[in-house]
Amino acid sequence: MSQQSSISQSTIIGVSLIGTTGIAFTVILPLLIGSIVDGLALQRSMVGFITFTNIFGLAIGAAIATIRIGKTRLTRLMQIACFGLLLFDGGSLFAETGMQMITIRFASGIFGGLLYASAMASFSALPNPIHAFSSYIICYAMISAISLFALPYLIEAFDYRMGIYFLLLMDVLSLALIGLVKKIESLVKSKSFDSLTSILFKKEVLISLFAYFLLQLGGGVMFTYSERIAKEAGLSSEIIGVGLSVSALVAFLGAYIVMKQHTRWGQLRPVLFGGLIMMSFMSCLFYAESSILFILGMSMVSIAWSFLIPYHQQLQSGYDAFGRVVSIGSIVNMMGRAVGPGLAALMLGDLAFKNVLWLAMGAVGVATFAFFSILRINGR
Repeated sequence: MSQQSSISQSTIIGVSLIGTTGIAFTVILPLLIGSIVDGLALQRSMVGFITFTNIFGLAIGAAIATIRIGKTRLTRLMQIACFGLLLFDGGSLFAETGMQMITIRFASGIFGGLLYASAMASFSALPNPIHAFSSYIICYAMISAISLFALPYLIEAFDYRMGIYFLLLMDVLSLALIGLVKKIESLVKSKSFDSLTSILFKKEVLISLFAYFLLQLGGGVMFTYSERIAKEAGLSSEIIGVGLSVSALVAFLGAYIVMKQHTRWGQLRPVLFGGLIMMSFMSCLFYAESSILFILGMSMVSIAWSFLIPYHQQLQSGYDAFGRVVSIGSIVNMMGRAVGPGLAALMLGDLAFKNVLWLAMGAVGVATFAFFSILRINGR
């Protein structure tokens, strides 16, 4: 029996849920950030600034994980992260000003990044990590669909704190599941520990991480502002919630296709096709006043995103089986998601949210070209 077959699918799903908890803020980001801004009567630019600081915190947490992997047990890192999330997610319930919310969400982000990066690094120990990464994306999509469908009604009936309660629920569940990581952790210890600096000096590693950064920047910008774009276009909160939940639900299709068919297609054509689809359907949000185009655009972008992510993470895991490059990929992921909304907040201007969409489409286009180029160099 292989090492991977000895790890049950339920274990992989459990670790996937833990990883999702680390970035649970991003799961419900459009609804939570919009309701926070409305509930605290903040300026609309705070959508980008709160998002930036929270996700920048995620990047710092992932950096801490990268430094500590191999020195501290993954289960210990995850326990520390869960307790930190419980503390600061709980503190978010008592924030009364924008600055207080920024500070608390930044601290929560640090512990979230630590949890997410540790969970993703554990998958690199598996002989066929793309299967585990695809399972994670499917788990992320399922949780997104459920939460994005239910939260609009709960937030409207109560207030934005219902989104915070969702984060706390995820924190508690993950803390209870950390024991599952021990099964994978034993495989991590058997992997070689090559110099990380020597790995990062490779041109193909830097280009692949740059492509991943731009992909997450583009997707993060669109996802962060999708609720605001639809609301400004005149769509109701119910339609927006349905659109976001449907797009989250169908997102699993992209990862499922990768899980079942990735050995047949190689990587060059799927990566190019996925990038073009993602970029093209972002343009649907220029016409968000049509609920059909809003839902179609969000859904197809979500499918393309979930299709592309496992390919990026598989390439990263191939550079370092110990999981540190994947952990650095987590930093790059969060930096892209943080820089994008922050940059968009500075670009709103007279064209309002049109600038946001142009930024998102341009980033995904360059990301697709960069990733396609490095795959051609590697002959994949």
